[in-house]
Amino acid sequence: MIPKVGLDLTKTIKKRISQIKASSSFYAYLQTKIGKPERLSGADDNKYSIHLSANYRLIVQPITTGFDREDLLKCDSIYVKGVVDYH
Repeated sequence: MIPKVGLDLTKTIKKRISQIKASSSFYAYLQTKIGKPERLSGADDNKYSIHLSANYRLIVQPITTGFDREDLLKCDSIYVKGVVDYH
């Protein structure tokens, strides 16, 4: 990953993933507001964007059947879909 995005961004990606893992559920992570998580819309409405830097976002997809509070409270796994440059 380092050759593609650089050392600093690689460290930030690993830190964000560790923060998500440390949460009891994906909902608990969302409540921390670390990385300004936000649900995407349109065709990607089952994914979330998490800030890594001013330009880069980590895209994750919770492994759950729904996206209401109860479903996200039960969600303890995600797919990391990738890193995107928003600029």
